[in-house]
Amino acid sequence: MSLLLLERQEFAPGCGRIAERTLASVFKKSGVKNAHAHRYRHTLATRLLEQGATFEQVADILGNSPDVVRKHHGKWSKGRQANIDRLMMAHFHTAAVTNPVTRQSHEKMGPVN
Repeated sequence: MSLLLLERQEFAPGCGRIAERTLASVFKKSGVKNAHAHRYRHTLATRLLEQGATFEQVADILGNSPDVVRKHHGKWSKGRQANIDRLMMAHFHTAAVTNPVTRQSHEKMGPVN
């Protein structure tokens, strides 16, 4: 089941309760136990970060600050780690080498302990 509410809107008082009851009914009919809308905020945030969204973008969707998103949802995941690895490798492949390692320079340094 995939349920995403991405557009924030101002609702009349009491509309939040209606939405909660509607979601509770959906969760009950689907057989999902101990489900509530807030439980899926973390899943949404984590999946967005795994797909490359920035902390700022996720914060805007959730209505949080980027610092809150970083602290609560920015834990390491395979997707985020793969993105970091890709960025680091791209950097190292394009970075200028100041002192190239040659056989002679390596022999000058001696063994590494």
